[in-house]
Amino acid sequence: MLRIFGKHKTSAKNQDRTVKVDTGLDVSKINEAILRFPIGKKIHCFPEFQSQLTFESIVIGYSINNALVFSPNDIYHDARENGDVLYVKNNDGEQRFKYIKSFNIIIPDNTDDNHQLDYLRKSEICKTAFRNGNNITLIADNTDKGTPQVETTVTKTTIPKDGYYANNKVVYLGPNLNSLSYIDQRQHYRLRIWLPATLSVSADNPADCHLSDFSDESVQIRFNEGDAFLSEISANDEAVVTFQLDNSLPPFVIRGNILRKNNNAVVITLKHIFKNVKFCRLDLVDKLVIKTTLLQHPETILE
Repeated sequence: MLRIFGKHKTSAKNQDRTVKVDTGLDVSKINEAILRFPIGKKIHCFPEFQSQLTFESIVIGYSINNALVFSPNDIYHDARENGDVLYVKNNDGEQRFKYIKSFNIIIPDNTDDNHQLDYLRKSEICKTAFRNGNNITLIADNTDKGTPQVETTVTKTTIPKDGYYANNKVVYLGPNLNSLSYIDQRQHYRLRIWLPATLSVSADNPADCHLSDFSDESVQIRFNEGDAFLSEISANDEAVVTFQLDNSLPPFVIRGNILRKNNNAVVITLKHIFKNVKFCRLDLVDKLVIKTTLLQHPETILE
Protein backbone atom coordinates (compact mmCIF):
# COMPACT_ATOMS: atom_id res chain seq x y z
CA MET A 1 0.00 0.00 0.00
CA LEU A 2 2.80 2.35 0.84
CA ARG A 3 4.42 1.53 -2.44
CA ILE A 4 1.20 2.32 -4.32
CA PHE A 5 0.86 5.71 -2.64
CA GLY A 6 4.54 6.36 -3.21
CA LYS A 7 4.29 5.45 -6.85
CA HIS A 8 1.44 7.86 -7.49
CA LYS A 9 2.53 10.68 -5.24
CA THR A 10 3.22 13.93 -7.11
CA SER A 11 6.34 15.67 -5.93
CA ALA A 12 6.41 19.36 -5.03
CA LYS A 13 8.95 19.82 -7.82
CA ASN A 14 6.49 18.52 -10.40
CA GLN A 15 3.67 20.63 -8.97
CA ASP A 16 5.71 23.81 -9.44
CA ARG A 17 6.81 22.98 -12.97
CA THR A 18 5.39 25.37 -15.60
CA VAL A 19 5.18 24.62 -19.27
CA LYS A 20 6.66 27.32 -21.51
CA VAL A 21 4.78 27.92 -24.72
CA ASP A 22 6.97 28.85 -27.69
CA THR A 23 5.10 31.61 -29.51
CA GLY A 24 7.93 32.28 -31.98
CA LEU A 25 9.29 35.66 -32.97
CA ASP A 26 7.13 38.78 -32.91
CA VAL A 27 5.80 39.06 -36.48
CA SER A 28 5.00 42.76 -36.13
CA LYS A 29 8.61 43.47 -35.12
CA ILE A 30 9.88 41.42 -38.06
CA ASN A 31 7.70 43.52 -40.33
CA GLU A 32 9.12 46.72 -38.85
CA ALA A 33 12.66 45.46 -39.49
CA ILE A 34 11.68 44.67 -43.09
CA LEU A 35 10.25 48.16 -43.53
CA ARG A 36 13.35 49.86 -42.11
CA PHE A 37 15.88 47.58 -43.82
CA PRO A 38 14.21 46.91 -47.19
CA ILE A 39 15.60 44.75 -49.97
CA GLY A 40 17.66 46.74 -52.45
CA LYS A 41 18.60 49.58 -50.10
CA LYS A 42 22.14 50.41 -49.08
CA ILE A 43 22.97 50.19 -45.41
CA HIS A 44 25.99 50.78 -43.19
CA CYS A 45 27.40 48.16 -40.85
CA PHE A 46 30.09 47.96 -38.27
CA PRO A 47 31.46 44.88 -36.48
CA GLU A 48 31.59 44.14 -32.76
CA PHE A 49 30.41 47.62 -31.70
CA GLN A 50 33.32 49.35 -33.47
CA SER A 51 31.44 52.24 -35.06
CA GLN A 52 34.66 53.83 -36.28
CA LEU A 53 35.01 50.91 -38.73
CA THR A 54 31.75 51.43 -40.59
CA PHE A 55 31.46 50.08 -44.13
CA GLU A 56 28.71 50.00 -46.75
CA SER A 57 26.61 47.05 -47.79
CA ILE A 58 23.13 46.34 -49.16
CA VAL A 59 20.17 44.18 -48.13
CA ILE A 60 19.65 41.52 -50.81
CA GLY A 61 17.04 39.34 -49.13
CA TYR A 62 15.54 37.66 -46.07
CA SER A 63 15.28 34.13 -44.76
CA ILE A 64 12.01 33.39 -42.96
CA ASN A 65 11.83 29.88 -41.49
CA ASN A 66 14.38 29.02 -44.23
CA ALA A 67 12.10 30.38 -46.96
CA LEU A 68 14.10 32.85 -49.06
CA VAL A 69 12.84 36.23 -50.25
CA PHE A 70 14.81 38.29 -52.78
CA SER A 71 12.23 40.80 -53.96
CA PRO A 72 10.26 43.34 -51.90
CA ASN A 73 7.25 42.49 -54.06
CA ASP A 74 7.28 38.91 -52.80
CA ILE A 75 6.52 39.66 -49.16
CA TYR A 76 3.70 41.50 -47.43
CA HIS A 77 2.34 41.92 -43.94
CA ASP A 78 -1.22 41.45 -42.74
CA ALA A 79 -2.09 42.82 -39.29
CA ARG A 80 -5.02 40.92 -37.80
CA GLU A 81 -6.85 41.04 -34.52
CA ASN A 82 -5.82 37.46 -33.70
CA GLY A 83 -2.17 37.91 -34.73
CA ASP A 84 0.06 39.35 -37.45
CA VAL A 85 0.85 37.28 -40.54
CA LEU A 86 3.57 37.50 -43.18
CA TYR A 87 2.92 36.19 -46.68
CA VAL A 88 5.73 35.16 -49.01
CA LYS A 89 5.18 34.52 -52.71
CA ASN A 90 7.03 31.67 -54.41
CA ASN A 91 6.79 29.48 -57.48
CA ASP A 92 4.15 27.33 -55.80
CA GLY A 93 1.93 30.26 -54.91
CA GLU A 94 2.14 31.73 -51.45
CA GLN A 95 3.35 30.76 -48.00
CA ARG A 96 1.67 32.04 -44.86
CA PHE A 97 3.81 32.67 -41.76
CA LYS A 98 2.12 33.29 -38.44
CA TYR A 99 4.63 31.34 -36.37
CA ILE A 100 8.19 32.38 -37.22
CA LYS A 101 11.05 30.57 -35.56
CA SER A 102 13.91 32.17 -37.51
CA PHE A 103 14.36 35.43 -39.39
CA ASN A 104 17.56 36.59 -41.06
CA ILE A 105 18.56 39.63 -43.07
CA ILE A 106 20.81 38.60 -45.97
CA ILE A 107 23.64 40.83 -47.17
CA PRO A 108 26.59 40.14 -49.48
CA ASP A 109 30.00 39.46 -47.99
CA ASN A 110 31.58 42.46 -49.68
CA THR A 111 34.41 42.84 -47.20
CA ASP A 112 36.98 42.56 -49.97
CA ASP A 113 35.54 45.74 -51.47
CA ASN A 114 36.03 47.54 -48.16
CA HIS A 115 39.65 46.57 -47.61
CA GLN A 116 40.87 49.81 -49.14
CA LEU A 117 38.61 52.07 -47.07
CA ASP A 118 39.50 54.48 -44.33
CA TYR A 119 41.84 52.63 -42.01
CA LEU A 120 44.92 50.49 -42.26
CA ARG A 121 43.37 48.04 -39.78
CA LYS A 122 40.09 47.83 -41.65
CA SER A 123 41.34 45.04 -43.94
CA GLU A 124 42.07 42.88 -40.90
CA ILE A 125 38.73 43.70 -39.26
CA CYS A 126 36.74 43.04 -42.43
CA LYS A 127 38.30 39.61 -42.93
CA THR A 128 36.93 38.45 -39.57
CA ALA A 129 33.77 40.59 -39.34
CA PHE A 130 31.41 37.86 -40.56
CA ARG A 131 32.54 34.97 -38.41
CA ASN A 132 29.62 33.00 -37.01
CA GLY A 133 28.42 34.48 -33.73
CA ASN A 134 29.93 37.92 -34.32
CA ASN A 135 27.86 41.00 -33.59
CA ILE A 136 27.14 43.33 -36.50
CA THR A 137 25.27 46.62 -36.15
CA LEU A 138 23.16 47.68 -39.15
CA ILE A 139 22.23 51.30 -39.83
CA ALA A 140 19.71 52.31 -42.51
CA ASP A 141 18.83 55.65 -44.09
CA ASN A 142 17.03 58.11 -41.87
CA THR A 143 13.25 58.11 -41.63
CA ASP A 144 10.68 60.42 -40.07
CA LYS A 145 11.41 58.64 -36.77
CA GLY A 146 15.18 59.02 -37.03
CA THR A 147 17.94 56.69 -38.21
CA PRO A 148 17.05 52.98 -37.81
CA GLN A 149 19.69 50.87 -36.08
CA VAL A 150 19.55 47.20 -35.12
CA GLU A 151 21.98 44.74 -33.54
CA THR A 152 22.44 41.44 -35.36
CA THR A 153 24.41 38.23 -34.97
CA VAL A 154 26.08 36.38 -37.82
CA THR A 155 24.10 33.16 -38.25
CA LYS A 156 26.06 31.78 -41.17
CA THR A 157 27.96 32.62 -44.34
CA THR A 158 27.37 30.59 -47.46
CA ILE A 159 27.91 30.51 -51.21
CA PRO A 160 24.63 29.59 -52.97
CA LYS A 161 25.04 27.07 -55.78
CA ASP A 162 22.03 28.36 -57.69
CA GLY A 163 19.51 31.18 -57.72
CA TYR A 164 20.00 34.92 -58.15
CA TYR A 165 23.20 35.06 -56.10
CA ALA A 166 24.83 31.81 -57.17
CA ASN A 167 28.59 31.67 -56.52
CA ASN A 168 28.49 34.87 -54.43
CA LYS A 169 29.31 34.71 -50.74
CA VAL A 170 26.40 35.95 -48.64
CA VAL A 171 25.90 36.51 -44.92
CA TYR A 172 22.83 35.67 -42.83
CA LEU A 173 22.31 38.11 -39.96
CA GLY A 174 19.83 37.31 -37.21
CA PRO A 175 18.55 40.62 -35.80
CA ASN A 176 17.79 41.19 -32.15
CA LEU A 177 14.33 42.61 -32.85
CA ASN A 178 14.12 44.27 -29.44
CA SER A 179 17.23 46.30 -30.25
CA LEU A 180 15.67 48.07 -33.24
CA SER A 181 15.80 51.75 -32.38
CA TYR A 182 15.76 55.16 -34.02
CA ILE A 183 18.71 57.42 -33.39
CA ASP A 184 18.25 61.17 -33.43
CA GLN A 185 21.10 62.32 -35.64
CA ARG A 186 21.34 65.53 -33.63
CA GLN A 187 22.38 63.62 -30.48
CA HIS A 188 26.09 64.26 -30.89
CA TYR A 189 28.47 66.77 -29.46
CA ARG A 190 27.55 70.01 -31.21
CA LEU A 191 29.68 72.98 -32.14
CA ARG A 192 27.80 76.26 -32.48
CA ILE A 193 29.10 78.61 -35.13
CA TRP A 194 27.94 81.39 -37.44
CA LEU A 195 29.79 80.89 -40.71
CA PRO A 196 28.86 82.06 -44.23
CA ALA A 197 28.02 79.13 -46.51
CA THR A 198 26.11 78.21 -49.65
CA LEU A 199 23.59 75.43 -50.13
CA SER A 200 22.33 73.98 -53.39
CA VAL A 201 19.94 71.21 -54.34
CA SER A 202 21.17 71.48 -57.91
CA ALA A 203 24.52 72.55 -59.24
CA ASP A 204 23.05 75.66 -60.87
CA ASN A 205 21.57 77.74 -58.08
CA PRO A 206 23.50 77.88 -54.80
CA ALA A 207 21.78 79.95 -52.11
CA ASP A 208 23.54 82.03 -49.47
CA CYS A 209 23.09 80.81 -45.90
CA HIS A 210 24.98 80.30 -42.63
CA LEU A 211 26.37 77.17 -41.01
CA SER A 212 24.94 77.45 -37.49
CA ASP A 213 26.07 74.21 -35.87
CA PHE A 214 27.98 71.03 -36.61
CA SER A 215 27.84 67.52 -35.17
CA ASP A 216 29.45 64.25 -36.20
CA GLU A 217 26.40 63.27 -38.23
CA SER A 218 24.75 66.46 -39.46
CA VAL A 219 24.92 70.20 -39.88
CA GLN A 220 22.31 72.88 -39.33
CA ILE A 221 21.99 75.59 -41.97
CA ARG A 222 20.10 78.85 -41.38
CA PHE A 223 18.63 81.25 -43.90
CA ASN A 224 17.42 84.82 -43.63
CA GLU A 225 13.80 85.07 -42.54
CA GLY A 226 11.44 84.70 -45.48
CA ASP A 227 14.10 83.39 -47.86
CA ALA A 228 12.26 82.04 -50.90
CA PHE A 229 14.83 79.27 -51.33
CA LEU A 230 13.36 77.39 -48.37
CA SER A 231 10.10 76.84 -50.25
CA GLU A 232 12.01 75.12 -53.06
CA ILE A 233 13.49 72.34 -50.93
CA SER A 234 11.97 69.38 -49.13
CA ALA A 235 12.99 66.66 -46.69
CA ASN A 236 15.13 63.93 -48.28
CA ASP A 237 16.34 66.23 -51.09
CA GLU A 238 20.02 65.78 -51.84
CA ALA A 239 21.89 68.96 -50.95
CA VAL A 240 25.44 70.27 -51.21
CA VAL A 241 26.84 72.63 -48.55
CA THR A 242 29.99 74.67 -49.20
CA PHE A 243 31.82 76.59 -46.46
CA GLN A 244 35.35 77.78 -45.75
CA LEU A 245 36.85 77.61 -42.28
CA ASP A 246 40.34 78.82 -43.03
CA ASN A 247 41.46 81.05 -45.91
CA SER A 248 44.63 79.00 -46.20
CA LEU A 249 42.58 75.85 -46.90
CA PRO A 250 40.26 75.08 -49.81
CA PRO A 251 36.53 75.22 -48.96
CA PHE A 252 34.77 72.17 -47.63
CA VAL A 253 32.10 70.79 -49.97
CA ILE A 254 29.79 68.31 -48.26
CA ARG A 255 26.91 66.38 -49.77
CA GLY A 256 24.04 64.83 -47.86
CA ASN A 257 20.27 64.72 -47.56
CA ILE A 258 17.90 67.16 -45.92
CA LEU A 259 16.74 65.47 -42.74
CA ARG A 260 14.17 68.11 -41.88
CA LYS A 261 13.41 71.79 -42.25
CA ASN A 262 11.57 74.17 -39.95
CA ASN A 263 11.27 77.92 -39.57
CA ASN A 264 14.37 79.35 -41.25
CA ALA A 265 16.66 76.32 -40.85
CA VAL A 266 17.37 72.92 -42.34
CA VAL A 267 19.29 69.96 -40.91
CA ILE A 268 21.42 68.03 -43.39
CA THR A 269 23.00 64.63 -42.85
CA LEU A 270 26.70 64.27 -43.60
CA LYS A 271 27.41 61.60 -46.22
CA HIS A 272 30.03 62.63 -48.77
CA ILE A 273 32.85 65.12 -49.12
CA PHE A 274 34.38 66.47 -52.31
CA LYS A 275 38.08 65.62 -52.50
CA ASN A 276 40.49 64.32 -55.12
CA VAL A 277 38.18 65.69 -57.85
CA LYS A 278 35.19 63.56 -56.79
CA PHE A 279 32.72 62.98 -53.98
CA CYS A 280 33.93 60.36 -51.50
CA ARG A 281 32.29 58.91 -48.41
CA LEU A 282 32.76 61.23 -45.46
CA ASP A 283 34.85 59.22 -43.02
CA LEU A 284 35.97 59.76 -39.45
CA VAL A 285 39.20 61.48 -40.47
CA ASP A 286 37.27 63.99 -42.62
CA LYS A 287 34.95 64.75 -39.71
CA LEU A 288 37.88 65.24 -37.37
CA VAL A 289 39.57 67.62 -39.81
CA ILE A 290 36.41 69.74 -39.95
CA LYS A 291 35.91 69.56 -36.19
CA THR A 292 39.49 70.48 -35.26
CA THR A 293 39.39 73.41 -37.68
CA LEU A 294 36.07 74.52 -36.20
CA LEU A 295 37.49 74.35 -32.69
CA GLN A 296 40.10 76.92 -33.69
CA HIS A 297 37.61 79.24 -35.37
CA PRO A 298 36.84 82.44 -33.42
CA GLU A 299 33.09 82.17 -34.17
CA THR A 300 32.74 78.71 -32.62
CA ILE A 301 30.82 78.31 -29.35
CA LEU A 302 31.19 75.03 -27.46
CA GLU A 303 28.14 73.38 -25.83
